Amino acid sequence: TVYLLEGGKRRPFVSEAIYFTRYTNFDEVKSVTDATLGTIPLGLPMLPKAGSLVKIRSLASVYLVKDDAHGEAIEFIPSEETALARFGVDWARRVLDIDPILFGNFISL
Repeated sequence: TVYLLEGGKRRPFVSEAIYFTRYTNFDEVKSVTDATLGTIPLGLPMLPKAGSLVKIRSLASVYLVKDDAHGEAIEFIPSEETALARFGVDWARRVLDIDPILFGNFISL
């Protein structure tokens, strides 16, 4: 597992796809011992970067991840036509299937 150390807590990346919305490689990742890792409190999981398109694996609804003054938010994309107009012809290839448990960490817009 890869964690981001932020605010004195370790925030896990629950998938490689989410990691790569924020970073292009693993060059800056540092290894630590299990003992060291155990001393750092666990924080909320990392969410995809703002601008990412996401959906729950079992549903067709697509959302845009946005930064909000109160946290990380998602905006519902109401149709394929809207997605095509806003994000271009390859919009569907950009959609990340994420675990439904992560949706509870977003603010709905």
